[in-house]
Amino acid sequence: MLEDETNQLTIDQVRSKRYIERFYSTDMPVLNIGLSDSTFWIKVSLSYPNVAPNIEMLKDWYLEVASTQLDVAELYLPDLDEKYIVQSSDVRTRHKNRSIRHINSVFPITLHLGEEITLFLKLEKSTSMRLPLTLWTPKGFIEKIAIEEFTYGLFYGSMLVLLVYNAFLYFSVRDQSYLYYVLYLGGVTIFELLEVGHGLIHIEEYFGAIDREYIVFIIWEITLASAYFGKIFMSLKETHPNLNSVLNMFLAIAIASFFVSLLFDYKISVNWAASYNSIFMPTYIGVALYLWINGSENAKYFFLAWIANVIGFLIFTGVTYQILPANALTFSATPVGIIVEAITLSFALANRIKNEQAGRIKSDRDTIEYMARYQSVFNNAREGMYEMTIKGRLLHANPSMVDLFGFETLKDLMKSNLAIANTLFEDPNQQFYELLEKGVTSNTLRLQHGNKKTVWVAHKAKIIRGGNGKKATLRELFIILHSKN
Repeated sequence: MLEDETNQLTIDQVRSKRYIERFYSTDMPVLNIGLSDSTFWIKVSLSYPNVAPNIEMLKDWYLEVASTQLDVAELYLPDLDEKYIVQSSDVRTRHKNRSIRHINSVFPITLHLGEEITLFLKLEKSTSMRLPLTLWTPKGFIEKIAIEEFTYGLFYGSMLVLLVYNAFLYFSVRDQSYLYYVLYLGGVTIFELLEVGHGLIHIEEYFGAIDREYIVFIIWEITLASAYFGKIFMSLKETHPNLNSVLNMFLAIAIASFFVSLLFDYKISVNWAASYNSIFMPTYIGVALYLWINGSENAKYFFLAWIANVIGFLIFTGVTYQILPANALTFSATPVGIIVEAITLSFALANRIKNEQAGRIKSDRDTIEYMARYQSVFNNAREGMYEMTIKGRLLHANPSMVDLFGFETLKDLMKSNLAIANTLFEDPNQQFYELLEKGVTSNTLRLQHGNKKTVWVAHKAKIIRGGNGKKATLRELFIILHSKN
């Protein structure tokens, strides 16, 4: 392999003695170049020896550079008079116009029995470049494609089903966690589409080529959607406000980075995104682990789901650095990890809703039991008790209240609505102010019954707030009356 930092070398210069000696050998199954502005030349020697079991006069091969959307991918095949035939298979050529219609750069090669040739590959890519270089027989290439298409068909199909299912749940229950989860699933699917490339061939036919540099913004969208989802899913704001503040700080940086990326070139933007996530993701997973240890069931599911995703990326990284073998199984680790994560989180969301529904049912049952006990106390209390709106309309009263005011029935008492209110509050304006400020007011009343009997009453009123706990929604008053001799 030869690195051309000038991006100016031609095939004749590369073949010259000056440069041919600069090529260096590597036995790496995957050339992990990463981000580079250079052009890379790869020299490959092929031989089809005239020995058994080789008997075919012509042998077809496919040379695959397993990297999608290369800016330049040219194969130089030797021809007569030391000239070279050039084949290209890169973003400059639409997939339908390539010699081999495949998402990767694939070149057909034909060798004669007993022939030895040296060919050159010229490769450039503005985004991250990893170069698994494989020489396939036609049969082996077809089998490899079958495995890939099945794997990625399963991946995209599963992601689409999960995305539609969770979108439906969002519109059904209006839970924001589902919205952010759908945005996360969509971002991850598009990321895989741009990074791995499977599916781009079909999209290109209908929508044209997609600029792969959009992947930077997809990374930030995934980061933001996953963070907001985790905050809501694990109830950070309500249970751990300090940890929530830490994640809010990371989110503010991510939002700013999304827009700042518009001002910088791809290489700077993607390096910053990688650096940011190398700090944010361990922190994010650490928060989930901490909450799990402290008893959060939602955090347990969240942590296990993210670990599955991380394992997938670690396997892929192991392949890149030759720690693990490069094969269809290990290259499929990333999409498989994403699928496992997505399915786990979908079950976790369903479990969360189930638990919340169970909690609401229990709360309703407890409320009903409480109201039954309250109603029993209300009806059988020796003290007079009633409920009244803030405008003075009587809602309920117990039997003792009816007797205390000298009425025969509750219906008779209810007919005297405003008269009762005016009797209970000696100074309505002042006492109303006390209710709003202190929540309680009291005074002593003198009641005159029809039989000329005078009854002195200790009157105490207390605010009962509405369901959301705000004084602005004040609806009812609760009063206890005590007779005095």
